[in-house]
Amino acid sequence: MRLDQNLEQFTLRIAVDSDKEDIRRWRNQPHVRASMINQDEIPPETHMIWWDKTKSDPARRVFLLCFGATPVAVLNFFDITSDGSAWWGFYLTDQTAPDHDELTIWLTVESIALRYAFERLNLRWLLCETRATNTPVLMLHDRFGFETLPSDDFANAVEHDLVVKRLNRDTYDSCKDHLIAPQITAINLPDDPHPPQLPRLAFIGAANWDEVAANLSGSIEAHCPLRLKTHVPPFGQGVLELLTPGSDMAENPPDYLVFCDRAEDFLPPLTPATETAISEMESRFDVYLDDIRRLREMYGGHFLVHDLHLVRPHVQSLNDMTARQGPLNAAIDRMNRELAQTCTELADCTLLPVSRIIEQIGHDAADSGKYWLMGRFPYGPRFTPAYHRLLTGALMALHGLTARALVLDLDNTLWGGVIGDDGTFGIQLGSDYPGNQFTAFQHFVKSLSGRGLVLTLCSKNTENTALAAFRDHPDMVLCESDLLTHRINWSAKSANIAEIAAEIDLGPGSLMFIDDNPMEREEVRQNLPGVIVPEMPADVAQWPGFLASHPALCALQLLDQDRDRATKYRIRQQILQVEQSAPDKQSFLRKLGMKIEIATMRDATRARALQLFAKTNQFNTTTIRYSEQKLDTIRAENGDILTVRIKDKFGSDEVIAALVVTYGATVPDAARIENFVMSCRVLGRGVETAILAEICRRALARGCATLLGPIVETERNQPCRDVYARHDFAAQPDGVFACALDKPVAFPDWFEYISSV
Repeated sequence: MRLDQNLEQFTLRIAVDSDKEDIRRWRNQPHVRASMINQDEIPPETHMIWWDKTKSDPARRVFLLCFGATPVAVLNFFDITSDGSAWWGFYLTDQTAPDHDELTIWLTVESIALRYAFERLNLRWLLCETRATNTPVLMLHDRFGFETLPSDDFANAVEHDLVVKRLNRDTYDSCKDHLIAPQITAINLPDDPHPPQLPRLAFIGAANWDEVAANLSGSIEAHCPLRLKTHVPPFGQGVLELLTPGSDMAENPPDYLVFCDRAEDFLPPLTPATETAISEMESRFDVYLDDIRRLREMYGGHFLVHDLHLVRPHVQSLNDMTARQGPLNAAIDRMNRELAQTCTELADCTLLPVSRIIEQIGHDAADSGKYWLMGRFPYGPRFTPAYHRLLTGALMALHGLTARALVLDLDNTLWGGVIGDDGTFGIQLGSDYPGNQFTAFQHFVKSLSGRGLVLTLCSKNTENTALAAFRDHPDMVLCESDLLTHRINWSAKSANIAEIAAEIDLGPGSLMFIDDNPMEREEVRQNLPGVIVPEMPADVAQWPGFLASHPALCALQLLDQDRDRATKYRIRQQILQVEQSAPDKQSFLRKLGMKIEIATMRDATRARALQLFAKTNQFNTTTIRYSEQKLDTIRAENGDILTVRIKDKFGSDEVIAALVVTYGATVPDAARIENFVMSCRVLGRGVETAILAEICRRALARGCATLLGPIVETERNQPCRDVYARHDFAAQPDGVFACALDKPVAFPDWFEYISSV
């Protein structure tokens, strides 16, 4: 059923100062207070503080729904995050719309709220919380496609008997045409009073990159919550603009600079590769490298630099084309080595293997041909989607948004057929087709395990029957020992995956679910948003190639900590078993034989510290993502960049935490923990107590009287929100906690120092 009454006189406008006292009066109506968590009447001074904060808070919006000039409802959006989620609520004023009953206004409010959320704020998810006794409003949300979430995941919901519901963008897009009346669709929505300041990415190159940049933002948003704006200066003008004081890019530097010159930009196509021509090419390349180094000194942000690969036709002898023996190929190889060395030496600089894309799609497809002559387009049309995947993967890896675990289906995924029907030896698996395509896929999955991805299973099957294949089938590549955990039952896969995520302490966004069945994939997308669910090709033989280029499996570099991730999770399981058998907490902690090193970041731990700041989302006190340049600046200004290493008797030996601490930067005689990130695998062992004790010691040594610790709450950092309160830090305004250093945190006696550097 849709709303068909005459709605043309309804409008939505931003609440302004002249509305604030009316809003307080409406909020204090008895029936409105009865539906709120705080049911007290709001006094004027409290309302004034709230109003002033709300006006300037980019995470809040307050609107009035009006009939003509008469306000009939107040709409609130709050906790609007950069990853595309927000909460909302509404209540009616004490005024009415003639000839429109209360239900009409409710339906109008919800319709316009959803339009604003998904069409102006461009949200991915919209959440709301409602009293469990407020049946009419719950039914209203259900009508518009909201789903109910488990109350246990939200502390407020349990404490105040609330029902939490969520609507995702895909559901809204699929239902809006039959749920939202045409008159409401025609209503003009106000502009966003706090438009997001999206990161900017600029292409710096000699060719015309407009077509490649055109839909890059959409490609990125299809894979992850990152949002950005692209900028393409006139071709050949990017470096000049960056070097010109007062230019747009000099005044508003991009957050990402993509240096995208091609080999052809240093040596014109169809030019004979004479010794003189190659020497001139290398001279132009040297200028290009010098420009990159110079710009690195001038600007922050992250640099992404393309490697080089010839695409356009060049006349060479057969001998020159064989095994890259010719002088032109040798020169390109030398230039790529110099690019790699430069990107290693410069902070926050990543080399993008564009040559891999060219090899994948082929030279003929990569060559822009006549399009170069018509508009200086750098590559052919097939290049763009492959390049978008590569660049998206690099950005996801930079922001810690790639997968850390695979959740694998069984039937028609790891083997062909249905094991419950075909039996262990009837499934398709082996050296002959079609079983060999599943064997090849298992080899690929096992290779991912070697790169640090944790392997888990989620299958609708009888557990004993399914696991028998791993034990008894002679062609099975994967072993039970390769799998960290499994859920093999007949429950919904979204529920099982949620259990797996909780068991291994990873958020849904760190899991990639691989299943041949499109219905199962969609069930997980709908009921567990955030999980990475690739739309698998119909041909199983294509799966390894498809996943090898998937952005969520990109890694900037592999550290020892990555390769050993599965081992670390198994150690964690052993520790949990010890905890269950110990008579008390102290006995358990002493049995672990833990040693700790809290040290200044050094070259050997630099990459791991950057990785922790980029990838840690749950135990992350302020969610600040640090670049190499920023960390160097903090150290130069006498701040501390600390890493924390843990060893125990089970074989753990890894850097599990990183911190940034400044001294006197914001408050004289006070140290401040600007950010504290830690692997959730070590929660419950008192590691944070040892770390805070060491920070107190360092702050005292610097002459500080107070240690400050801010908490910036996000949807995902619940595990760290009470870290300071638990250690007797006193709550201050604006989410800051303070510890008086005449009563510092005591170092726990179940740790032994490795060293303190």
